[in-house]
Amino acid sequence: MEGLNNAKAYKIVKNHLFRVCEEMYAKGILDPLFQHDNLPVHTAKVITALDKLGFDVSDHPPYSPDRNPIEHFWVEIKRRLYQKYPDIIYTHGGPEVVNRSLATCLEEIWNEIPGSFLYQKEWRQ
Repeated sequence: MEGLNNAKAYKIVKNHLFRVCEEMYAKGILDPLFQHDNLPVHTAKVITALDKLGFDVSDHPPYSPDRNPIEHFWVEIKRRLYQKYPDIIYTHGGPEVVNRSLATCLEEIWNEIPGSFLYQKEWRQ
């Protein structure tokens, strides 16, 4: 992935979207909406095919991060990363070691955040 924000890097949607939806359904949230902000990566086949899988896909006005739940999610990831791994910025070993270490930590943190975190009413207004 080499830090690029492209369709290959966007595989996280396929890997985690069903888990998030299952958590939402279990909590009685039966109308999840997949929202994106019109970035070119969001027009990748993996995203445009979501409606064929039964997901309600909605466009999001560009430059409106306050209304985009994923922006709140990134803030939460950063907060947890700095809380759980405060010394990660001091990782030695060059870019490859730092990237591997960071990827491991971020995946762990991502998996700890419940899917319901992304479905908070104040972000959908």
